[in-house]
Amino acid sequence: MDLRDLIEVLRKEGQLVEVKEEVSWNLEASAYTGMAYRVEYGRGTALFSNVKGYKGKGRILGGAYASSRKRSWERSAIIFGMDKNISWPGYRNEFIRRLEHPLKPIVVEAGDAHCKQNIMMGKDVNLLAFPWPFIHQVDGGRYGTVQTHIVEDPDTGWVNWGNYRIMIVSKNRMTGLCVFGQHGPTIFYTKWEPRGKPCPFCYVVGGDPAILYAAGLPLPAGVCEADYAGGLRQEPIRVVRAETNKLFVPADAEIVIEGVMMPGERMDEGPTGEYTGYVHSRSPMPVFHVQCITYRDNPIFPMSVEGVSFNDNMSVFGSVTAGEFYRALKDNGFPIKEVRALNEASYGALVISTEVPYEGYIQELRNFLDSHKITIWGTMAIFVDADVDISGEDMAEKVYQELATKIDPRRDIYRTDNDVLATPLSPMVDAKGRLTGVGGARVVWDATTPRSWRKAERVRAVGMEDLFPEHLLVKAKDIYGKL
Repeated sequence: MDLRDLIEVLRKEGQLVEVKEEVSWNLEASAYTGMAYRVEYGRGTALFSNVKGYKGKGRILGGAYASSRKRSWERSAIIFGMDKNISWPGYRNEFIRRLEHPLKPIVVEAGDAHCKQNIMMGKDVNLLAFPWPFIHQVDGGRYGTVQTHIVEDPDTGWVNWGNYRIMIVSKNRMTGLCVFGQHGPTIFYTKWEPRGKPCPFCYVVGGDPAILYAAGLPLPAGVCEADYAGGLRQEPIRVVRAETNKLFVPADAEIVIEGVMMPGERMDEGPTGEYTGYVHSRSPMPVFHVQCITYRDNPIFPMSVEGVSFNDNMSVFGSVTAGEFYRALKDNGFPIKEVRALNEASYGALVISTEVPYEGYIQELRNFLDSHKITIWGTMAIFVDADVDISGEDMAEKVYQELATKIDPRRDIYRTDNDVLATPLSPMVDAKGRLTGVGGARVVWDATTPRSWRKAERVRAVGMEDLFPEHLLVKAKDIYGKL
């Protein structure tokens, strides 16, 4: 599957609206996409096929990955060829099964690669020939929000594929959010820049949607996300060698940008509307010098409108991170029942339902949470008892009830005592901390029943099925159905 295949799948599912009227890349396409997130709980995708000034030269796809807020995994299931009506546990188990069977990419010749249909090289390079959207009126430039950055470790040959945004600066220069601690930027900061050498890169837009999921996975250093994209797709990703460096890129990408990051060179990136729902000031980030652009005819630019309701990144995060952390906890012997991302909290909160088998268990779970890279972008975890079913569409309601009724503020709120890594997008950290990566914190809300309580003291979660006999529930449903 590539991005164009996904469009046809969504069209058949009735989840695509093609806007053929002329729409501007300057705020208009993003405003329409932001509104689409609200329609039918956010399942609408908009293809803008007539972009002002770019007709026939590029299209914008808004909300390609966005799903229903209540069923945040639904679009992901469609993307991976699963039944769109699959339950969260069903999706999660299949997602994990595929992750455990990565497949290495297959290399194809340039003549078989869609991304090589057109080539701009050297002085002919022009990023502004494409409809990069100006997404928010507060932004510092036109942005790419749904793409993959590819860079190689010069010492080991390990190639990292990561999802980092880019801001277009001129026809042959870009900058982007490069956070130390993320694999791709860290390779540049610790390997290429100290040696005074330019770092070759490729930025990829489009291709198989599974690539975005793999690029966002909290995988360890030394493994390539392309293998896991193949695992998620259940067939190898097709790749082809870039034109100006030795990196391999998805053969079915819409556009591939090649160039170098120069050591010691910085440029202001931002501001832009963030996934947190806030806007920050500019930050000095590396400069990307573009040497070559290869692209398909009339390429498609997927766009996520950050800061607006429940968007593409929230959908991907909710269906990827929770599944991966569930696997990590199970692999390490924790008797958890379920893990979900609390979608209303952006990237900020994970919810874990668990047994509490012995005294000190919650402390061990907290320590594991703090040590895992998943928590870099979040600040909060919520623990609930195993009998609280958080697998359904009403997960948020149940979590809020647990928070409001079972948290003893004197006993059940834990926070880090020392600074932990802070991201440059954290609205709780001051400007200096965001720049230097310090001043972060984590908090855990423990709504589990204390292990020390006797059986007679314990409470349990109940629902309609617990409170009324089945025959009355059936009758009530029938009566209200008729009414």
